[in-house]
Amino acid sequence: MESPYEVDTIPSGDLTFLCGLTISIQFGSDKTKHYCRCRGLSLSKFILIQTPVSINQKKDLVPQNSVIVRYVYNGTVMGFKANIIQSIDTPFRLIFISYPELIDRHTLRTCERADVIIHAQFTLADKETTVIIRDLSCNGCLLVLDSNAKRTIHLEGGDQVGFLSFSTDISQEMLNIGCKIMRIRSDKKKTELGIEFDSHDTETLDKITQYVDHILMILA
Repeated sequence: MESPYEVDTIPSGDLTFLCGLTISIQFGSDKTKHYCRCRGLSLSKFILIQTPVSINQKKDLVPQNSVIVRYVYNGTVMGFKANIIQSIDTPFRLIFISYPELIDRHTLRTCERADVIIHAQFTLADKETTVIIRDLSCNGCLLVLDSNAKRTIHLEGGDQVGFLSFSTDISQEMLNIGCKIMRIRSDKKKTELGIEFDSHDTETLDKITQYVDHILMILA
């Protein structure tokens, strides 16, 4: 399957913004992704990361072993290759990796969808109900309503305008965005609504895009 990303390479420059950021790291040829935080760096010398609890220290933390680091910055998936310099266990478990000269920038070819399960509040004609968001993208999503949720609101057909509120697992901030019902599919157990987001709310759309990029980075 073709990657949803176009990749270009740029100079690394000042990576101070990485400090405190959650990153994924792969060790050597192992495709397992481990998640941790960047704890500091010395410009052009090394980057200091928290040792993931899930790794095999004897196998993975060998000086000069290669690593692949990925992270999301300003809504874009970035990544680079580095080598382990050394690791320490006291006073904290930390890994020193080499400072990269180049960064790979992964730009989405299209507005990709991420398969998610997010509980949300959906308001339609002043009636609010709990729904589940699936197939989230920067353009819209799929809402799943059980029979109780369906009875709470009145569905008349396509083009009804509503309001969606939800938070993601990478931020406690509540995202609120206007939306329009584009299609309705229903059976005895559930109802699915194809939703299009308000394209004028660029600030919220940017935050949704960053979250989708984060999910796709995990799955890449």
